[in-house]
This record gives sequence, C-alpha cells and structure tokens, in this order.
Amino acid sequence: MVGGGPGAFIGDVHRRAMRMDGLATLVAGVFSSDPAKSRAHAATLGVERAYGSFEEMAEAEAQREDGIDVVSIVTPNWLHFPAAMAFIERGITKIRLTGGEPLVRRDMIDLVRALGRKLGDGLEELPLPPNGTRLAEFAGPLADAGVKRVNVSLDTLDP
Repeated sequence: MVGGGPGAFIGDVHRRAMRMDGLATLVAGVFSSDPAKSRAHAATLGVERAYGSFEEMAEAEAQREDGIDVVSIVTPNWLHFPAAMAFIERGITKIRLTGGEPLVRRDMIDLVRALGRKLGDGLEELPLPPNGTRLAEFAGPLADAGVKRVNVSLDTLDP
C-alpha cells in the first residue's frame, strides 16, 4: 500500500476491505512522506516491510523473491501517476488507484489513458474502485483507456 497513513480515512477503508474479503494481505507499505512516520505507522499495523518512499518500496519489492503482487495506491490524486509508474517500471504489474472517488478527479481519464498505454508493456491490469456516482458518464472512456474491471461501492447507488 502506498498512502493511507495515520488519520487517512481511505487507507483504513481499504485495509478493512482486505481483511473482510481475504483476497489480499498487507505485507508492505509506505504510509507517509516522512520515512520515520511511515515506519512507525507500519509498526502499528503489524506491517514488517515498511518503506520511506514509494520509489524505495517499488525497488525493494521488485527485488524480493516474495515481493508484492499488487500495489494499492491510496494517496492524494496528484501522486497516483508517479507512484504507479515507479512500480510499473520495476515489474509490479497490478496497480489499483484510489484515494477516495477517483472519478471526481478532473484529469482522471487522461491519467487512465496514460497508464493504459502501459497495458501489455509492464502493466497487467488497471482496475478502479469508483463509488458509482459518475460511472455512467465515464464508463465508455474508461473502457477505451484500458479499464476492464471496476469495483463499485453499492451503498452509494440509488435503489
């Protein structure tokens, strides 16, 4: 996980979801731009592989035989692209972008298009977890940009 440090609501949400569905285990992360805070928060979460930056994490995890399979990027939007590219360039092929509702980001389609160009060239999949409020508006452009899977929070949809 990149982001989701102390007081970050969305990081806790995604960690809780990991525990609930049992499909992923948090084994590594960078939880703050301050390396000491990142490592301290990792200790409170029981995460042994704590890093001081996403670049450090990408490099180290790519070198490990038991390195991460997927990275969940739960940072402020402006960090999504550089963080994702750091992992893609080092062979981490599954990226998950979040940090709230990704579709409220003004340049989300541009970001997805830029990352989508890496599909088949270092990136295996690019799923998004929108809450669904703008999904109808953006479904076509997202699919055209390479998004093949979305996880929608059903509690945000009108019945």
